[in-house]
Amino acid sequence: MKAHVGTDTQGYVHSVEVTTAATHDSTMMEACLQVKSQLCCKLGPD
Repeated sequence: MKAHVGTDTQGYVHSVEVTTAATHDSTMMEACLQVKSQLCCKLGPD
């Protein structure tokens, strides 16, 4: 199992896609790259 996580430049997560381990990262790039992102959560300390 793999988690493909899309973040903005400030480290905020805008998307998460979970796939099997056999799925290559390059096939998930479009799902993780977004021009407009909706704020979900922030990674790391405040």
